[in-house]
Amino acid sequence: MSERSLKFKLLIPFIFLNLFILFGSILWSYFESVKEKKVYIKSKFKIMEEEERLLNDIAQIAAQDAILISLNENIVKAIKYKNRKKLLKLTQKFLHSLQRTFPYHYYVHYHLPGGISLLRSWKPYKFGDNISAFRKMVIWVQKTFQPAWGIELGRVGLAVRGIAPIVEEISNKKKLLGSVEVF
Repeated sequence: MSERSLKFKLLIPFIFLNLFILFGSILWSYFESVKEKKVYIKSKFKIMEEEERLLNDIAQIAAQDAILISLNENIVKAIKYKNRKKLLKLTQKFLHSLQRTFPYHYYVHYHLPGGISLLRSWKPYKFGDNISAFRKMVIWVQKTFQPAWGIELGRVGLAVRGIAPIVEEISNKKKLLGSVEVF
C-alpha cells in the first residue's frame, strides 16, 4: 500500500503539472492569435484609410476637370442653346487631348437644370431622361452652384465622380444652365 500511495502522491502533482502546462499553452496560443488579429485589423484599417484618401483624390481631380469644362465659353454656349452636336464635338476634342496624356477612359455627362440628361459622351443617343431621383450630387450642385465630388451610384454603376455647375452671368447674377460631370 505504501508503494501505491507513493505512486499516487507522485502521479497527482505530475497530472496537475501537465494540466497546468496544457492550459497555459492554450491560453498563450489564444492570446497570440488575438494579438495577431489586432495587428491584421489595424493594418486593414490603414489600407482602407489609404484607399479612401486615394478615391477622394481621384474624385477631386474629376471635379477639377468638370470645373475646367464648365468654364469653357464654347461649351457654355453649346449648353445654353442645347446644341448637342457642337457639345459632343467639343467634348470629344477635350477627351481626346486628355486621354493622350492620361491612359484612363473618361466619361463626361451634361445635365440641364432639374437633372435632365443633355448629353452622355459614351452614349450620345441617350438623352432627355430625368436622373434627379437617384443622382443627389447633381441636384446639390445645381442648387448650390458649387462643385462636388465623391462616389455615387448612377445608371452606369458606382463611380468616382466630379460635378460642376455651368452658369451664365448676367448683370452680376448667376443663371444656371446645367452641370457637367466627369468620371
